This record gives sequence, C-alpha cells and structure tokens, in this order.
Amino acid sequence: MEDGLYANSRTSDRNDYYYDYQDWVVSADVPEPATLAGLGMVAGGMLLARRRKAAASA
Repeated sequence: MEDGLYANSRTSDRNDYYYDYQDWVVSADVPEPATLAGLGMVAGGMLLARRRKAAASA
C-alpha cells in the first residue's frame, strides 16, 4: 500500500481490471468559532481581573 491507495483484484476473467482506489484521508475535529470566541473572552476576563487586582493593591 503506497500513498494510502490500494487496488482490488479483477472483477472478470478478461484483461480489463476494475480498480477501486481508496484515498485515506485523516480528518481532525475543528472547534467552532463560537467556542474559540468564548475561550478568548474567558482569557480576556481573567487578564482584566488580574490587572484590576494588581492596580488595587499597588
């Protein structure tokens, strides 16, 4: 098996062959934009709270 492709055997006794090439594609889950925006807002809120706490104690 090279390059993620393989071929099936012949389907008839004649010299014509039927090859079923399967392209093995690996897919990865991608987070939704709303999830990334939510994580960004949480990180921003934590940063803002840290700055406010540092300014109050200084």
